[in-house]
Amino acid sequence: TAECGFDGGDCDDFNEKFAYCNVPDPSLLGNKVCNGGAYNTESCGYDGGDCDLFNDIYPSCVVENPSLLGNGICNEGPFSLYNTEECGY
Repeated sequence: TAECGFDGGDCDDFNEKFAYCNVPDPSLLGNKVCNGGAYNTESCGYDGGDCDLFNDIYPSCVVENPSLLGNGICNEGPFSLYNTEECGY
């Protein structure tokens, strides 16, 4: 916050890159792991760039945990968002 000097300046880079990104753990942005949900949004730079390849391969696949795709386990069920054409079944 401004009252705290944005963590003594520690948050300047984050605030500049992701001014409108509101996620529970900002340290997950740009950590080389594609996190879904609110992290994989334009305002969060598609997880700080971590989801660029995922979004290239699955542009219409919206899931909370992208690492479940292609992991050798069929994530299925009546409400599964993973076992869909958009997510490559």
